[in-house]
Amino acid sequence: MAAALLTASALVLTAPATPGSSLIRTGAQTVAGVLLLRGSAGYALPTLVPSMQGTPFVRLNARLYSPLCLLLGTAVLLSLR
Repeated sequence: MAAALLTASALVLTAPATPGSSLIRTGAQTVAGVLLLRGSAGYALPTLVPSMQGTPFVRLNARLYSPLCLLLGTAVLLSLR
């Protein structure tokens, strides 16, 4: 997990500085896509898994984790402009 986070952060940090490298840019776009997907899926979780409704995780997920993922994914996309 640590290696994946390190790789993702390296891709996001180097992509704006190397506009000609399509592999690095594609990697950063993938990171953004994963974050946006995670953020969106977090809101669908209670509907898909009814047994999780009312748990502390679902509450924190809706208030903190999903919005953070959406914010980070958007920030990565904006950094690639």
